[in-house]
Amino acid sequence: MAIFNNPFKSNKPSPDFNITKPSQVAGIFNWVLNENEEVARRAAATVHRVLKAETSFKRKGLYNSFKYINLQPDDLQLFERFESHIALSLYAIASMNGNGYVREAAVQKLSSIPESSTFPFILFRLGDWVPAVRAQAENSVRKLIEEAKPSFFIEHHKIIDWLIHVERVDLGAIHEEISQFLFSAKNINELLQTIDEYPEGSRYYLFKNLVNRQLLTPSIVELILNDSSYLIRLLAVKNSDIMDNPALVKKLLSDKNQKIRIYAINSIQIGQEQLYKKALYHSIFDSSFLVRSKARDLISRMEEVNFYKLYQDRINQQPSIGAIIGLAETGSKADIPKLEMFMLSETSKYRSASLFALSILDFDTAKSKAFELLEDSSNMVKKMCANIITSSRSARDLPRLRPIFDSGDHDTKRYVLKIISQYGGWSVAGDFLKGIQEPNEMLKYMAYACLKSWYVYSMRLA
Repeated sequence: MAIFNNPFKSNKPSPDFNITKPSQVAGIFNWVLNENEEVARRAAATVHRVLKAETSFKRKGLYNSFKYINLQPDDLQLFERFESHIALSLYAIASMNGNGYVREAAVQKLSSIPESSTFPFILFRLGDWVPAVRAQAENSVRKLIEEAKPSFFIEHHKIIDWLIHVERVDLGAIHEEISQFLFSAKNINELLQTIDEYPEGSRYYLFKNLVNRQLLTPSIVELILNDSSYLIRLLAVKNSDIMDNPALVKKLLSDKNQKIRIYAINSIQIGQEQLYKKALYHSIFDSSFLVRSKARDLISRMEEVNFYKLYQDRINQQPSIGAIIGLAETGSKADIPKLEMFMLSETSKYRSASLFALSILDFDTAKSKAFELLEDSSNMVKKMCANIITSSRSARDLPRLRPIFDSGDHDTKRYVLKIISQYGGWSVAGDFLKGIQEPNEMLKYMAYACLKSWYVYSMRLA
């Protein structure tokens, strides 16, 4: 196509290419086709920058941004005058054009220079409504299966899984081809050797498929259990026969994630208590109520134990969250002075635990203490105070909260507003209006959100 035949390829002054969103690309894309190479280069570089800044590929959003760009198949030849990485971005945008011929030509160009950043645009076209475009995309993917490394596909696992949800055409076969390639024996070994290089989402995708395809081996299970993500470790826990593996259960009972410890202790069957005796005695000091109570129950089935004394001894020798709360669970109001001592601790988790433990033995006293500790330096303690105060709301609370708001720091004010937002009535609107006057931006926005929520709810009631 001759350049002078296109009304958009003119020498009129070019705009300032200061755009930041994909939705703005269509407004300057015609300058990419301009006969003035300097103008075209600036426009192309801007489009490339905007596309590279797009970290989450939302198919419909991108298509709506790019489909109305005025392009013809011959126009794609003009992209060759730019640097290859910029040209690839332009082909990627063209692959989402409203013209089927343009999309087909763009996919063909993208296939000739496979790049990780543009691969999603080929995958998107597998669901195209034009058979010729779909065929071109399928050929491109199959070519990549033969030539590319498995890491090339793992990076785009979300879009690969999207293929099985496409309703326009059944893409189950091509999805399975990709999966069989990824999870062949050769490629599994290659992927596992570099597993630490992948982000959490990619590792989860990989391990989940190994579980679903029943490809777990002891070494793979060990890799999963040592992963830093508890969601990935939970995969191994839920898909391994841990009931007959005491060593594994003992390891899981000391896992840093509470859900995994709960799962592990619930897997211990009645009659197996002796196998886990030492681990169970350790678990009675766990920070999780479910783990502590289950451990006490299993130990009680083996022998008679004075848990109250165990918690007392642990507090005197080596205090912990589980010991402080455990003392309240097995003790009486006579233990309140000992618990109150921890409210003076330099460790915030002990102050928070002691306040919660006090609420078990004497809720009214704990609530009174919660008002005092709202100005604590620790947000962990503030959060515990808020939970206790809001668990038993009373109109008498508001006059006690307002002076705390006035004298507190920004974090204290935020927690006071959170608490007040749980109360009804017209009077609390004034508290939110006061919050909007605060100089701190975060506090101001939070007060506005509380006021807006209160307004919607109050108007609905009215």
